[in-house]
Amino acid sequence: MNVRSLKYLLTATTMLVLPAATASVFAAETAGSSDTDGIPEIVVTAQRQSQNVLAVPMSIQAISGEQLNESGQRDITSLQFSVPGFLPSAAVGFTQLFVRGVGNAVFGFADPSVTQYIDDVPRLYPSMVTQFVDVERVELLKGAQGGLYGRNATGGVLNIISRQPSTEKFSGNALVDYGEKNTFRAAAYVNIPISDKVAWSGAVERDSHDYYVKNLESPNPFTAAMFPSGSAQFGTPAQTAAAFNSNVNPPKGIGNQNLWAMDSKLLVKPSDNFKVTLAGDYARKKDSNGNQSYITTPAYLQGALQNIYFPFVAHIPVKFPANFIQGANGKYTTTSAITPASNLADYGVSLTPVLNLPGVDITSISAYRAQRSHGLIDDAPTTISTFLSNSGSHRWFYYQELRAASTNDGPFHVLGGATYLTSHISSTYLVPLLMPVSFGSPSIAVDKAQDWSIYVQASYDISHNLSLTASGRYIHETHSAEFVTAGGIVNLVETKFLPSATLSYKLDDGGNVYARYAKGFKAGGVNTFEPPSVFPTNQGLVFLPENVDTYEAGYRNALFDHKVNLTADVFYNKYSNLQTTAHAAPAYPAIQFAIVNAPSARTWGAEETFSWQVIKPLTLGVNAGYLNAKYINYQIVSTVLQTDNLSGTQMINAPKLQLSFTAVLDQPVTDTLRVVGNLLVSHTSSVLFQPTGLRGILPDAVGPAFWLTNLRLGVRTADDKYGFAVYANNLFNTQYFVYGSSAAAFGNLLSYGNPRIIGAEITAKF
Repeated sequence: MNVRSLKYLLTATTMLVLPAATASVFAAETAGSSDTDGIPEIVVTAQRQSQNVLAVPMSIQAISGEQLNESGQRDITSLQFSVPGFLPSAAVGFTQLFVRGVGNAVFGFADPSVTQYIDDVPRLYPSMVTQFVDVERVELLKGAQGGLYGRNATGGVLNIISRQPSTEKFSGNALVDYGEKNTFRAAAYVNIPISDKVAWSGAVERDSHDYYVKNLESPNPFTAAMFPSGSAQFGTPAQTAAAFNSNVNPPKGIGNQNLWAMDSKLLVKPSDNFKVTLAGDYARKKDSNGNQSYITTPAYLQGALQNIYFPFVAHIPVKFPANFIQGANGKYTTTSAITPASNLADYGVSLTPVLNLPGVDITSISAYRAQRSHGLIDDAPTTISTFLSNSGSHRWFYYQELRAASTNDGPFHVLGGATYLTSHISSTYLVPLLMPVSFGSPSIAVDKAQDWSIYVQASYDISHNLSLTASGRYIHETHSAEFVTAGGIVNLVETKFLPSATLSYKLDDGGNVYARYAKGFKAGGVNTFEPPSVFPTNQGLVFLPENVDTYEAGYRNALFDHKVNLTADVFYNKYSNLQTTAHAAPAYPAIQFAIVNAPSARTWGAEETFSWQVIKPLTLGVNAGYLNAKYINYQIVSTVLQTDNLSGTQMINAPKLQLSFTAVLDQPVTDTLRVVGNLLVSHTSSVLFQPTGLRGILPDAVGPAFWLTNLRLGVRTADDKYGFAVYANNLFNTQYFVYGSSAAAFGNLLSYGNPRIIGAEITAKF
């Protein structure tokens, strides 16, 4: 942060503090309203029971839907600026979640390492649909969660709980938001009691904006002089140039958004102890959002194209002028010959009956979800469409869970259940190198998985304050991948037992001190991105299950009559067979992704959240996290993959430091009007997105450290029915990156986060 930026920041802070100050919208357990004495508690269901978030003996942060709205945090990716240890990676049409350095670096071709649930239904597939529609609260559980959540929770769990229908009263809310670059958001929610036993609720959201990244590409960049001998495929030098120019169709910009989403729920309560909720949702995305990348090493790519790929792969002599291949020229710019596209439809239904019997609650969850996607993505966006990925998929799964939880008042509590999952993915993938020259045929594959598990968690109050909780889950999974075009079927069978144990001591103010151990498991699989023929052995094709042992100790409590909330934890995670990606050797450019296992890795660190209601309208917060994440043993020796030894090096997507300062203002100025404001200042240290594999020749793909500031100021009626606010997200227009890649085939690329957007919002409740 330079001196001028610091001066602007201090000025902006003063604007909020002078009226009566500021408050942490999001120091996890933060809130601030003018009629509240102390910081209100947030009730969570992370352990399948209702608890004050400070009483949960694990590292968890919870954010209410009201806090999300007040802070302008509209989607999952924005949580990274105030949740230490959380880092989403958004690119190539998908968003993947990383917690404490662990996540899925393979995007659409492997299961997540941080599993996501919405209303107890897992979301298995990556998606750029990350908006919070109809949200009641968000809970982020860090560390292995295999006991209660099963597979694919080695890094943690993101729980999103939406608002449920109520038979009590008619209610609803709406908002309209408009900002620079035609950034538009409109959302509405309504709850309608049909009778004292039936209620319906629905929500709809529309999000759109123009491109955020300017494209510098010009039409017809190729000339006959670049192809002195012409080519067998296209003819004379002029005809060859015309053939390549015909595939250059540059847009004005990249990174536009065009999304709408909706959900609906029907609640039926035949009796006081039995209810059934039927829910359905649908989201549609058709834009280039998530593809705003640029090549950071254009000279390297130009040399590779001119000296390797054109003459030896395409058999076309070429002589580019100096600096022909371009990347970016200024902040939020790129050079791209084509318009990338991410088209996605995500939808599903669920049925959840709940029966309350004396001493036990029984819950059943039946869900079907599906996703259809198509992506046209240039893996090396520049003057020529070099590595153009054209992919499509149809994914669906059925999920069933049945669980029972004791509700007695005694010292012993037990929760147990069983789950069943069947998943089906049909995918088509083609990389036509050097458009319009095309190599190979589409890779078509069908990937199927079946998983069942049984689990139990029991807790015993050893004394009034001391409790021991233990859980265990047995998992059995089968996996089958059929390569339709290349031929061949790969079958896998996996079983695993996942234990956990937590010792906690209750504190007088409702918090606790705890020590925890847990084991996590992420399913292995098959790389359906590439046909088996490109791998002489299974290395890069078949990858093993990922396992983790989590050790954690922490303190969580409310202090000084609930004027202060403080949480702190230290953790150590030991990983075996960590799933990650490897580079292809330069002689094998057709290999885009190779999925391998790092035999061992470890992460350790410390995190804290602090929020302080300084005076009744003002709460300040500080969130901080330190992470040390390294591979212990990770050496690649292969005939087709880039030989490399990454043992002892930093893990990807694992910034060492995440820090945020937050403040919220909610100050009455008249009997009917309040001034409200939010300030968020966050820092993320440099992020290694991907090691190069060619040390001394090509640098690693690294996102530099950055500071980011969001500011929001407005007015609201005393009864909270109406509000108006102006905001500036990324106030100083900081250039930061949310994804990076490094490959011997084309060099490095980085994907931009959002630029500064200044706008205004109107809200209403009824």
